[in-house]
Amino acid sequence: MKSYEELNGSIRYKGGILHIKHNHNIELNERNMQFSIFVQRQYTRGDKYCLLIDLRGNITFTEGAVKLSSRNPDYQNIKCCAVIVDKGASRAGAKLHVLIEKPNIITENFLSEKGAREWIAGFM
Repeated sequence: MKSYEELNGSIRYKGGILHIKHNHNIELNERNMQFSIFVQRQYTRGDKYCLLIDLRGNITFTEGAVKLSSRNPDYQNIKCCAVIVDKGASRAGAKLHVLIEKPNIITENFLSEKGAREWIAGFM
């Protein structure tokens, strides 16, 4: 995985899956999300792909980041988005995000990478 300071994490694109793993104990803002979308475009170069995002480790979001993640401008290229979260408040927040913000990408939350990858396999 290649690490990016502006992304607050690392990214890898392999086999039609773009995997983003964020650092622990961070707050993601709109600028981070914009950079994430820019990097996604660079890696995938117009391919249709599945997004796997690891949000474990006490990660919070600003309101601007939440809104941008819900209205991803590249939604037409993203088949689905699997989000890996921690148990507890992180998982509850992720579920509320899907229910309230209604992302423009098919999104599901998981407690393990294995479960997320199994779900993604149905979109490949």
